[in-house]
Amino acid sequence: GGEGEGLRRMAEHEEAAMRENIRLQGLLTNEKKANGELQRALESISSEMVDKERKHQSNIALLQRMNGEKEGMLVRLMEQREESEGVLKTKLEHTLDQLERKRRDMLR
Repeated sequence: GGEGEGLRRMAEHEEAAMRENIRLQGLLTNEKKANGELQRALESISSEMVDKERKHQSNIALLQRMNGEKEGMLVRLMEQREESEGVLKTKLEHTLDQLERKRRDMLR
């Protein structure tokens, strides 16, 4: 009966090996599925990050443009102020000259 016992044991080993193989195949399939999901999640996260970065960059560009416009306006305001100060100074000098002349005329 030794030979029959050996064959039976070999068959059991083979069956166990096949079961283990099936189990491992199942694990591998699950691994692949999980990896696929991870891959998709990463891709969506990275595209979200790219979008956010793009928005960030365009916001920065917008702020820089607005700052440039503000600086331009400030420069124009300063120039206008200098101009109007110049005009006022000229008017003031002219008025003072007139007053001085009138005073001199009255003293004659």
